[in-house]
Amino acid sequence: MFVGVSNGNSAFAGTLSVSTFSGPLHLTTIAILSPWSFQQPVEIPKGAKKQYTIYAPYFLGNFSPTGVVASLIDARGKLVATQTSTSSYEVKPDDLFIGLLADVDANFDPLRSVSLPNQSGSPTTSTLDATTMPTQASALENFDVIVLDDFNSSRLSHAQIAALRTWVNQGGVLIEVGGQNWQRTLGTLPPEMLPVVVNGTHVLPAGTHLLPTAGPVIQTAGQSALSDTLKDPVVASTARLRQQNGFFNSETLLSSGTTPLIVRSQEGQGVICYLAFDPTSTPLLNWQNTGALWKTVLLQAMGNTFMLSNAVPTSSSGPGQILTRGGVISMIAPAMLWGPWILAFLLISYLLILGPVRYYIVRRLKRPRWGWPIILSSIVVFSPLAYGLAFYQRGAALTDNSVSLIQIDQGGLTAHVTTYMGIYVPGQGDYTLHIPGESLAQPIDNQFLDNKSLVLAGDDLSASVQAAVGGTDMKLPDLGPWTFHPLVFEQDRQLQGNLVSHLSLRSGHVVGTVSNTLNTSLSDVYILLTHTFVSVGDLASGETRQVDFPLHTTSSHPATSLADQIAANGGLTTPYVPYAHNDQPRTAFQSHMALLSALEGAGYSASPCGGSCNTHAITSRGMIYLTGGKVPNPNLVDMPDPLLVAGAPATLIGWANQPAVSGVDEVTINGNHPSGQHENFLHMPLNIDISGSGNIPPGIIGSHLVDIQSYDAQAILPGIYTMNTGSLTFAFSMPTGSNQQVKGLTVTVPDLLASAAGPSTNVSRLGASLYNWQTGVWDSIPLQKNSFTTGNVGAYIDHSGRVLLQVSNQNSAMGKLFFGTPLVATT
Repeated sequence: MFVGVSNGNSAFAGTLSVSTFSGPLHLTTIAILSPWSFQQPVEIPKGAKKQYTIYAPYFLGNFSPTGVVASLIDARGKLVATQTSTSSYEVKPDDLFIGLLADVDANFDPLRSVSLPNQSGSPTTSTLDATTMPTQASALENFDVIVLDDFNSSRLSHAQIAALRTWVNQGGVLIEVGGQNWQRTLGTLPPEMLPVVVNGTHVLPAGTHLLPTAGPVIQTAGQSALSDTLKDPVVASTARLRQQNGFFNSETLLSSGTTPLIVRSQEGQGVICYLAFDPTSTPLLNWQNTGALWKTVLLQAMGNTFMLSNAVPTSSSGPGQILTRGGVISMIAPAMLWGPWILAFLLISYLLILGPVRYYIVRRLKRPRWGWPIILSSIVVFSPLAYGLAFYQRGAALTDNSVSLIQIDQGGLTAHVTTYMGIYVPGQGDYTLHIPGESLAQPIDNQFLDNKSLVLAGDDLSASVQAAVGGTDMKLPDLGPWTFHPLVFEQDRQLQGNLVSHLSLRSGHVVGTVSNTLNTSLSDVYILLTHTFVSVGDLASGETRQVDFPLHTTSSHPATSLADQIAANGGLTTPYVPYAHNDQPRTAFQSHMALLSALEGAGYSASPCGGSCNTHAITSRGMIYLTGGKVPNPNLVDMPDPLLVAGAPATLIGWANQPAVSGVDEVTINGNHPSGQHENFLHMPLNIDISGSGNIPPGIIGSHLVDIQSYDAQAILPGIYTMNTGSLTFAFSMPTGSNQQVKGLTVTVPDLLASAAGPSTNVSRLGASLYNWQTGVWDSIPLQKNSFTTGNVGAYIDHSGRVLLQVSNQNSAMGKLFFGTPLVATT
């Protein structure tokens, strides 16, 4: 939120506070004011004007947020000014929201006019600059795409660049435009944010192809190609693909000779696209297919996003995606506290002595003189015990348990940290939490919690969050005694050290090293792949471990999660959810396995999803798409495991024995460090070098959706699609030169409908075609038991390693297809 403040009087110092409000849309007044306020100290000299930026989440009640109220408060707590702003336009969850880091004169009308599948309208754009660009990746989560075009990137601070990179690693799409002004736009970006090395400009002659093969206006199977050339020359930047020691997976979608013109690269869970020419400048601005160019780039970068139907109900995944990780709340809730029980025991003992015991002594034993001494002795003995124990418990029972999920970026130098914290307070009063470092913090609304299993306050607590020196302060006033209060905060932090891996595929084995240069040792380190894992064990600080394990990426039990496999390998009953049985983990390994189960969604049923949101819905960019997830045979569904980093060949997980990120375990409450348990879970994508291996099993080479030629195709579960008419095109990115190295290519399309009664023996409805790079046409291929194998690899793998597969329904009159994400393997 951007709030402008002007001061026409004497110098002012105070606090700027904002809160959201909600209610029925027909009301023009404040109906329901959020109990949370987000504040920032302000100092304004006389006659000055300033603009302040405050990050505030919407309070998710029964109504949609309808506006914001901003208040200016002086140093004595007096309200000086207030202003209310109502929402003028809402970007719906299924609509594309694009941020523009560009020159003010840049014309993005063709982008704003693009028609995309499953969108209720054209993309919504919002202009950013060096004053409005956030410094935290969490604030950028509002955007699906950010375009960097003819913008002076040197004006961005280090924190803004870091936030942009972390946002991409968390799943954002960044489109970088070169062209005539490439130095101004791309010259100051760090190398890890550029998939190419730009070295100059040149002029593309008239008639140069400007759209990639298999784009939405190029040819599809059974259709003729459309024109993708321009009659005028175009200025483009010259570059070469950057050599990455990572899984950057750079794909050249379009080139002119050896010069890449459009490049798509994987960066963590997100995508970076590079365009060598500027669509906002002439002559491209006036070209009739500039909109088609934008559409092609968006589909190539985020095709799966457009498979989420706009007719499907949606729900927020909650702060920190709590609805997909609800089991974490049980981990931060306090264990059994004996203090209240001991106080109750003392009280009952006191009453027993004053009552039945004294009566027995006085009446039955006939010692009437002992009555008053017993009373006085009881008071003398029990009062100090009760008050002393109560005083001790008031301080000792204040607990702060936390679980920090540390998502390390692809380069291994920075991380996005989501911390779930549970505070259990024994006595009524005001509490102030100080969180070191810049963060976005908020309480977790009661509607996201299971009230039956936790000692919660009756209503959502009031809270004020304020930027403070060296961190963030959260003030929680008038908390009730013996209550539990969960909250979440997110941060972007620099790692103190690094995690480095060098893995490659050799003769069916993954071999290499994993090195830990962090300032902490790691325990229970695992390398995860599709359907399998390998235990690395404990990894000391400064240690390098050799790994060598056979690669098996197929499973006879695809429904068995990686968390269950690891827990079962450690001798635990699966799914391992001890909290569901009023039990607690007794060892560090058991606690770690309980966290893995929670991250998989086990042991927690979210009412919007009708079960675990990870298995009954699709989660994307903080929203849950309630698809229902019904497939012909659920036992055959092979969805991506939630523990795997999307798009990565492998994933490393482990637990830091000391804080791997400064400030994670340094939260104070009222100036003190309370007792509690803290877990720091590391999660990092890994690369596997497959360039020297001819035998690559399925599941290592990822696929992504690049074109949608269907009005009814949609995703119903992660990696599961349904379609009646039209076609979907998938791309596979293989190492450059694969067309010369491999001897055989196998493509598999899991047909869930044909396999509903068992393993498929023939496929009569699911049609598949491979793009032939030599002839420039789509070749229909016969699928036997869901697969097709060919030795003509030179026809179907281009020089850059791309394979294009198109899936269609051969008999739409028989109803929808149900199929899984296509796979590719080589021999």
